[in-house]
Amino acid sequence: MLQNLPNILWTTLIAILITTLVVVLIAFSTNISPDLLEGTLFSWKLIRQMWFLLVLAAIPSLLIFQYGFFLYFVDKSRKLTSLDGRYESLIYVNLPQNRKRKIQREQLKSDIEYYYGFQGVLLDFFLPAALTLLVGITLAFVVSGRASPILSATYDDNMRGVIFGASGAYVYVLITLFSRYFQRDLTPGMAYWTVASLCLGPILGGLTQAIIGPTPPKQDGSGATGIPLAYSTLYFFAGLSSREVVGLIKVTARRMWSGTASTESASTDVPLTRIRGISAEKAERLQEEGIGSATALACSNPMQLIRNTPFSMAEIVCWMDQALLYLFLPETSVAVLRAEGINGAIDVAYYRDIYSGSAQADQEFHQRTEDLATKLKMDGNSFRDVIQRLYYDTQLSLVWLLSDLDGNDTSVLPIDKRRIVPIQTNVVAQFDGILANVAPGFVTNAVGPPGIALLENYFSRSGVVCTNPVAPNQPCVLTRTDPFLVPATGEAFLRIIVSFDPRGSWLLRVKIGSGNPIVQDPPIEQVIGPQTTTDGWAEFLFDLSEHHAGQTVSIALENDTDQGTWNAAFWGLVRIETD
Repeated sequence: MLQNLPNILWTTLIAILITTLVVVLIAFSTNISPDLLEGTLFSWKLIRQMWFLLVLAAIPSLLIFQYGFFLYFVDKSRKLTSLDGRYESLIYVNLPQNRKRKIQREQLKSDIEYYYGFQGVLLDFFLPAALTLLVGITLAFVVSGRASPILSATYDDNMRGVIFGASGAYVYVLITLFSRYFQRDLTPGMAYWTVASLCLGPILGGLTQAIIGPTPPKQDGSGATGIPLAYSTLYFFAGLSSREVVGLIKVTARRMWSGTASTESASTDVPLTRIRGISAEKAERLQEEGIGSATALACSNPMQLIRNTPFSMAEIVCWMDQALLYLFLPETSVAVLRAEGINGAIDVAYYRDIYSGSAQADQEFHQRTEDLATKLKMDGNSFRDVIQRLYYDTQLSLVWLLSDLDGNDTSVLPIDKRRIVPIQTNVVAQFDGILANVAPGFVTNAVGPPGIALLENYFSRSGVVCTNPVAPNQPCVLTRTDPFLVPATGEAFLRIIVSFDPRGSWLLRVKIGSGNPIVQDPPIEQVIGPQTTTDGWAEFLFDLSEHHAGQTVSIALENDTDQGTWNAAFWGLVRIETD
């Protein structure tokens, strides 16, 4: 409700302005004699007499203008704030962000500026709003029969089809705009089709009248004559069904041109309804955006879909994630992966990160991918190539980043942790196995009471490990078992995601260097508490390549006391990323 408050306020303001305009026009139009209509076409007296038609003519353009106004002044700012706030507020301690994610952020900013900026909104909404107003005012004068002496003289006969066609087109436009407006589903195509409909309505109505020819007058019981109601209704529906009429003309012309009923071959693309969450109605709406298959959805611009459709960012990201999987793998393989709990391309790409690090982890990664490849009836190396291509695919990186912005950070949810079995223990022999859930390649030999714990969920994140300082000023230390050789070329980062106990805070100390103990002066320290986290979590990204390229480094992470007694550390993720 609060998220829609700006839109509700702007809608209310527009409604108040329209109501005020109507009241003022009513006040000016009281006690007006029909004689005042004599004079020039755009005389003030004529406008005062036609106030009702002019107000009706302005309603469609006001709806389109207000929607564009909301996109530019409200929605654009909200999306940019979400993009910046989600990542700029994360803690990067004197080190740059991951280059790949930075590129994706810049692309998202560019897309937001393009689709929500003034130029985009001007061409997509403000311009059709102005054209709609111009056409609407013109039709108001046509319907009133005051547009010219010719129209006035022929109003009752030759213009009947034009007038009823215009009325049908207006009713169609009003129904469509209001239904789309309240669903927050006004698109540039719909805005321009509004202009086309208002132009086509009177043309189709007049054309229908011309095809039917002169209509015989009816005779009622009183001796009065008039045009039969059936003919007027036919003209009205010709304008009301302008879209269907145009579609029928296109199909007929295509058939006449080709000489056959259909020359289209059956498509081999995966239909949209095969994607979980896309019903037949939603697939039909996506087809309005030119998206008729999973391939088209995978290659579409997500920000354009977010602006032009009523679907949430979470839905669009989820659908595109699945569509990308169909783009890289055959349908049969996707079905097998779903049975294994792998629902999208992000899940597959994340295999590259889960087991990257120590030799033991890499061996496990190789074994798991071999098992999956066997089930997929693929060569193991071929499947690992797919994982690699997905991981570096630009479109998937963009979808992955959008999933983070929506609050569903799939990048910190390992796909083999979907069934978490909570455990808490003081048995040292079990520490490393529990810690491997979030920090593969790291170990610890001492944890303060009540011991180490694996939590099913913490602050909306699955598979979280909790540790405590051994004693005041004696931290719990997580160390990497094997020193890490930082590549001489490319980039390498240490990524850490941590949380805290709401009743206190703790001190994170990061040591990256050589020797045993690690030589680093000074160590990197950060208090983890409510002031330094976003949605309960803090994310650190340390650039190992900046100072240690080509060197072998040791890494230690300390959970130390800050103040008070609630100094538990909650580890969401610890891993090394290379690019």
